[in-house]
Amino acid sequence: FDSMSARDPKTPVELSLREGLVDIGRCYLSDDDRLPNDVQVAEQWLMIGAEWGSLMGQMLLLQFHIALGQTAYDSRWLQAFRKWQSEEERGDFLWKNTNRRFEKLSSVAFELGLRAAIALQDAALAKEVSDCMQAASCDDLSLIGLQWQAERLLTQNEPIPEYSRQILGSITPGNDAKENQALSRFKTLLGPLPLQTWPDSPSWAEGLRQEYPWMVPAIDKLENEWALHHVTGHPVLKFRPLLLVGNPGLGKSRFVQSLGKTLGLPTAFLMMAGMNDNMMLKGTARGWSSARAGYLVDFMRENRQANPLVC
Repeated sequence: FDSMSARDPKTPVELSLREGLVDIGRCYLSDDDRLPNDVQVAEQWLMIGAEWGSLMGQMLLLQFHIALGQTAYDSRWLQAFRKWQSEEERGDFLWKNTNRRFEKLSSVAFELGLRAAIALQDAALAKEVSDCMQAASCDDLSLIGLQWQAERLLTQNEPIPEYSRQILGSITPGNDAKENQALSRFKTLLGPLPLQTWPDSPSWAEGLRQEYPWMVPAIDKLENEWALHHVTGHPVLKFRPLLLVGNPGLGKSRFVQSLGKTLGLPTAFLMMAGMNDNMMLKGTARGWSSARAGYLVDFMRENRQANPLVC
């Protein structure tokens, strides 16, 4: 085995000798009947291939270490992605031979590129990798979570509201394209949603008193909440739960609707009569056939508001 020809293969045979070392490591990693699963032996073979200059070996070794929990930024992620890009552009017969040996090589490159973009908070790199994935029609489900995180970088230059709240920290990808398509609706909750603030003056309360003179006790309580937030310098619109008690037709629901309109809040009305659990509010866990998000999360998503009014 000629070390010089392995480091700089000129023919498919020389390339096959070098990449064969990596193939052995891959077989030790997979459920291949020819070789037992042994991650330590797999790592050694991948390392040999990487040392001999195999890009496939370098990329698989980096992915292997990530799977073991080494997720702190490694500059080799970006280096490997750039090298893969240049090889793709060059596209000589040796590179095509390598791609035939390992058809998922592009997915590994995209993973390394996305991880580098997320770790560096580099929106330009995130867009570059996303464009490459789109051009390659990549539909690898294992990359969905990283794609969603990268998409957040693409909107980071958008103006952030002075007062906002991020509803979701992350979204765990599903097991199929249909589930991921449903989950993608909630990507907006990964970014900051605006929080409505209290009006500057108490004129809103006076207007409600004129329209609903029989609701003065409730309006007074709300005005006290406004005054407290105004004096303490907390402008985000927030008040303690308010219970309205009265006969049917008194105008309770209509008052809540007017309150939401006056304060500039999207208002949700939930009919809870006959409900024997709180699944409508909190949703159903994924894994069940009836899995769905809670109504409140859906309402915030639809209205892009982090503090809606709920009746």
